[in-house]
Amino acid sequence: MKQSNGVKFLVRVCFMAYLIILLYLLLVAERSTSAGGMNTVLFAEITRYLFHIDTIGVKQVIINLGGNVVGFIPFGYLLPRWNNRFDRFYMTCGCCFSFSLTVEVIQLVTRVGCFDVDDVFLNTLGGILGYILYACHRSVRSRQSGTKKKIKK
Repeated sequence: MKQSNGVKFLVRVCFMAYLIILLYLLLVAERSTSAGGMNTVLFAEITRYLFHIDTIGVKQVIINLGGNVVGFIPFGYLLPRWNNRFDRFYMTCGCCFSFSLTVEVIQLVTRVGCFDVDDVFLNTLGGILGYILYACHRSVRSRQSGTKKKIKK
């Protein structure tokens, strides 16, 4: 998707601001809500949350599970707009997975929050949804620019 210099600059500023906020939420604000720990079994925490929704509370389940997905949608949307190298699905997905895994390892090593493989899965899912939004946006824009060119002729 061809972008003007002003749009490129705005996307870069938004992406950097988003990353700063995301890292703050995952590494600093997490201090007050978690005491360390580890989950290496895929879907274990997701299943626990869903089966014990009555004791954990719907709000907490939505915040934890939904927040991990929604929190990474901007990552999947902004990354390919920030840099054309990430225009391919597998590049954005891989970067989102790697970034999420890195954050989880940092949480484990620093004992800020907990290492949770389910978080990596949910974060990557959010990045995939963000990339899908980006791909839809790119498709609409290219159709619009194709229509404008046809009208001009």
